[in-house]
Amino acid sequence: MEPPKLLIGGAVFNYQYTDTPEATPVAEILDKALANPLTAGIDTSPYYGPSEQLIGDALRQLNRDRSTYFLATKAGRIALDDFDYSAAAIRASVLRSCQRLNTDYFDVIYLHDVEFVDDAGVDEAIGELFELKAAGYIRNVGISGYPVPLLVEICQRWHAKGKSIDAVQSYCNGCIQNTTLFDLVPKFKEAGVKYVFNSSILSMSLLRRQPTHKFHPASTQMKQRIDDVAQKLYTENQQELADVATRYALSRSFADDSGIDAVNLGVSSVAELDNAIAEYQRRRDDPEVYAKVQSWIGDQMNVTWDSGRVRGRG
Repeated sequence: MEPPKLLIGGAVFNYQYTDTPEATPVAEILDKALANPLTAGIDTSPYYGPSEQLIGDALRQLNRDRSTYFLATKAGRIALDDFDYSAAAIRASVLRSCQRLNTDYFDVIYLHDVEFVDDAGVDEAIGELFELKAAGYIRNVGISGYPVPLLVEICQRWHAKGKSIDAVQSYCNGCIQNTTLFDLVPKFKEAGVKYVFNSSILSMSLLRRQPTHKFHPASTQMKQRIDDVAQKLYTENQQELADVATRYALSRSFADDSGIDAVNLGVSSVAELDNAIAEYQRRRDDPEVYAKVQSWIGDQMNVTWDSGRVRGRG
């Protein structure tokens, strides 16, 4: 099936985002999301702590027809500094995820954070994903990560071999602080990529007036600049940066010529899901406010942080 415009991102059902992910109303969120074709999709990973198990328990409870929702997970990242991209490990991870999520196939399996593994390892793992696709476990072979140029390079390399990567997901690069994903979408499409997913449109909690999560890898300078922007926007415009950033990302992602196919949303309550749906349906454009915010961000626009083997920009 085609991906919905908005997917429920499973990263928030994890200890990085909350002390008690088990207390998150996962079944209630998914019950509402899967009933709406706009949001009938889930994206998670074994790396996200108990996320797969919590989502799997909810799916068993809800007992929805598997053909009515889009389901994606990842493979290859085990812990913060622990990766295994061997063919055997990738296959074992996918089969384990099938059990956890109560399914016999995935709409997408991504290699998780490819920038932490060398080219030979990435290519071995992609080859195994194509084997799993041929066996019916995967509908679309995907790669994910932070540095967009590296994702483009991998897609181009495989396209040149005659096997196109089906799906790409990048995070924190399709947002009001960083437009790299929007800028490079044409490169993916030229390499035969069918689906481009935009994830973490609030840059993992950076783009809000509330404190940024401690795990965030941005520089102190960037965090301070964004904090200043959030406070200034609230004081001068009586607007929350998170709201403006959400509108910006949805507006850019779903512009007619964007090439972005879907956005992954991190929601931890039904109310947050309702708000996200309302923002999508409104999609009110505020170009003057967007320009003001980006001018305030200034020299931190499109600055990135180090990730794996790729050095940050700026």
